[in-house]
Amino acid sequence: MMEVSSALLAELTARQAEYLAFVAGRVPTPADAEDLLQASLLRARDRLHTLRDPSSLRAWFYRLLRRAIADYHARRAQNEQRLDQLALEVETQTPEETASCACSLGLLAGLRPEYRSMLEQVDLEDRSLADVAAALGITKNNATVRLHRARQALRDALAEHCNTTSVRECQDCGCEP
Repeated sequence: MMEVSSALLAELTARQAEYLAFVAGRVPTPADAEDLLQASLLRARDRLHTLRDPSSLRAWFYRLLRRAIADYHARRAQNEQRLDQLALEVETQTPEETASCACSLGLLAGLRPEYRSMLEQVDLEDRSLADVAAALGITKNNATVRLHRARQALRDALAEHCNTTSVRECQDCGCEP
């Protein structure tokens, strides 16, 4: 049985270029195609014992590849949906929810440079997220995530410095930045 599995694996790996071309035509990047193919080969290795007829190896592996591609696209769509929801949340937050006391300006300097830049451009200069993303050479979804993380980092810094995350308490803040 072990010899049969080794022979079947050898047959699969001998056709890697063919399988890679198949996957590459169905996913956006070559890296994704390679990752999917490698994961599928590993899965095939682990599931070869379920193959009833060794002569149907290619058809069996193509089914495995199709399922992997479908799963990839489903995960990707789910991630896009989450990013869109996050973008909506970020766009609807008020400046008061983002940074609510004078300390916030002083604490900006302590944030990571990409976070500081994002907050300055979007919240202080009132530039659109799309414009900032274009200027930085990143996607709007990436900019949305970065802005969300930057705002969270600022909130965390405020909580540590002012001992509060309450907007009302922070507006009447008496601590020094």
